[in-house]
Amino acid sequence: MLRQMLAAMRRFAGIGLAAPQVGIGEQMLVAEAGARVVKLINPRILQVQGADRMEEGCLSVPGAQVEIERAYRVRVRGVDERGDTREIHASGLLARVLQHEIDHLHGRLIVDYWPLWSRLKFRMGNVK
Repeated sequence: MLRQMLAAMRRFAGIGLAAPQVGIGEQMLVAEAGARVVKLINPRILQVQGADRMEEGCLSVPGAQVEIERAYRVRVRGVDERGDTREIHASGLLARVLQHEIDHLHGRLIVDYWPLWSRLKFRMGNVK
């Protein structure tokens, strides 16, 4: 299933995808930044360091852009597609993508980072 998620992510020119975004009720994600590809089941953030602000988009909310502060470095543990436990150390863009996708696994979208008024306007169909 992770292989199909990676193909779907690439098809839509994304750099990350969480299973719930494609109707799969599992705790799985795929991410790709540069030459590094990550595929994890049940990912958990173990450690964060630093901070970085950047504007993010999302395949689930086309057209929405949100500036979000996230950790610059993360350590994430999960299970790979062979069933082995893996620990990923990531920084920069890959760290951001992992945090973004783990947000999806917990039911959070980038628009949830907007102030209340912006979220209400979005829900009424008036994107920012």
